[in-house]
Amino acid sequence: MSPVLALRIEILACHGLRHGLRYIHPLLDQDLINFALTCPPEFEYRDGLFRAPIRAAMDGIVHDAARLRDQDGLPFVELGLHIARLIPAMKSELNRLEKDPRLHDYFDFDFVRRSMDRQPTVKVAEAHIIQVATTGRTSQWPLNSSFIAISNMMALQKALDEEMPGEVSTASSKPR
Repeated sequence: MSPVLALRIEILACHGLRHGLRYIHPLLDQDLINFALTCPPEFEYRDGLFRAPIRAAMDGIVHDAARLRDQDGLPFVELGLHIARLIPAMKSELNRLEKDPRLHDYFDFDFVRRSMDRQPTVKVAEAHIIQVATTGRTSQWPLNSSFIAISNMMALQKALDEEMPGEVSTASSKPR
């Protein structure tokens, strides 16, 4: 699992416990994650709401008040700063993974790189925290699935290394 996802789930679980709620995350299904990685980023945001495909799939299952609620941004504004600080390390990891030719049949490295380039900078994330602290209002935060893609690349590279131990990959550094 991606360290970012693990951190987010842990933060949300702790936040839920403070309010007497048990937080579960049904979207960790590997097939669902792989499908989401093939969708263009625009597919996720529709009619002013993020997670449009999931909201549509939950029609009739989840009450409309919850299903169609407006999301003002990240549930914890400091998570955006944490993610912004991870971008350089994740770009470095992406460059390392791109050297493994076995992964090119499975991932579009240029797409993932462009997706990461659209993430807000540390400076923008810091300004967002100040905005929330001073106004109490937050704006939409453009998260994308590039971190999940890199995590999946690392997992696939490890699996390929285990299946074909004689072949040399460029996995010179351990995944973070």
